[in-house]
Amino acid sequence: MSTPLPFNTPQRLLSGETLKVACLGDSITGVYYHSGGRRAWPEVLGIYLQQLYPESLVEINNAGISGNTSAQGLARLESDVLAHSPHLLVVMFGMNDVVHATMADYEANLRAIITRSMEQQIEVILMTPNYVYDEDPARPLAKLASYAETMRRVGLELGVPVADAFSAFRTVHDQGAHQWMRLMSDPVHPNMCGHRLFAALAAETITGRKIDPTELPPFSENLPHLQQLSRTRKSVKIVAMTPFDELIKSALSRLFPDLSVTVVPWKTKGKSITELEQEVMQIGWTMYRENPSLTEPDLFIVTAPDNFFGVSPEQFYRSFAIILNRAQSFGKPRWDCLVALPSVINPDLSEDQRQLQQLALNAALDKDLPIMQRPPGETTATLDLLITKLKALLSLHDSSGR
Repeated sequence: MSTPLPFNTPQRLLSGETLKVACLGDSITGVYYHSGGRRAWPEVLGIYLQQLYPESLVEINNAGISGNTSAQGLARLESDVLAHSPHLLVVMFGMNDVVHATMADYEANLRAIITRSMEQQIEVILMTPNYVYDEDPARPLAKLASYAETMRRVGLELGVPVADAFSAFRTVHDQGAHQWMRLMSDPVHPNMCGHRLFAALAAETITGRKIDPTELPPFSENLPHLQQLSRTRKSVKIVAMTPFDELIKSALSRLFPDLSVTVVPWKTKGKSITELEQEVMQIGWTMYRENPSLTEPDLFIVTAPDNFFGVSPEQFYRSFAIILNRAQSFGKPRWDCLVALPSVINPDLSEDQRQLQQLALNAALDKDLPIMQRPPGETTATLDLLITKLKALLSLHDSSGR
């Protein structure tokens, strides 16, 4: 059981003061596509602390950068953390240190980050890296476990609280494949479910109060990029899985007659989830990063196949999660990603198709992405349903779309 920090942070929250929190780490801390590209565990931690202490003002500085090791975190500690004078620093490194740093260097870097921060009167907690699928030869699970243990020991020796994500994720792993898969965006990176767990662990370590990691307020604007463009009546480019390629063009033409819409169809008929997973590696965010002269889309629309094609439910979920990963931009959103469930097209799903839809729905929810689905018993024509759903997603309040 975690206990509150033995210094000023809980008192600052209780007294209604402003609490400035910095979070230093790698891609598992920063805002990237694994958690939907709009928030990660530091932002969720801020939400949880604000909910617990509504009289206080919680400010979050997310200093997570993809690929970073503890050495790189130490190198930018002054500019990215200390210069902002936070009251509390949460440090999570290890996933990349396992690949690029010796255990001795990892320990020395953690000690230096803690010492320098404390010299500036900044309180510190550590967070161990998460448990992973044991599928990455560069990150063997046993080695990662030893780095997590080193962080625990450093925290104990320096009197710094440790939020033990490695153990918490392992507990979920041991509960079974269904529970475990819903924490993970890929074999190494957690999705938003995992980020909620990180945030709950950090909040409990700070306050001593249990947090329900399933609770998180949704976004008020679900397609902000498309919403802005539609308001200014600019042209838009959309990549859409069939048959949503034709449907989205018709729907937007109805809503915004002056909007120029270009749709790139992603043909999916008869393709398995694994085939689509392979295709998205070629047409997703990597294509635009490797070819910066290409015009990026403003919206990706992804749906799910209507057949398992011989894969297990777990493999279907994991493959669909990869598709969603690549249909987003790499970091903070450069375009929107919308998940349109099969029931939007077909209200009469078979039992297997309902199972597929539920897996796709879970994957979208677990990545904090907007979803379009048909409520049970709804028989509205597909195009009319799509227009209604787009109005809600774009926060349109009248029939003109203005």
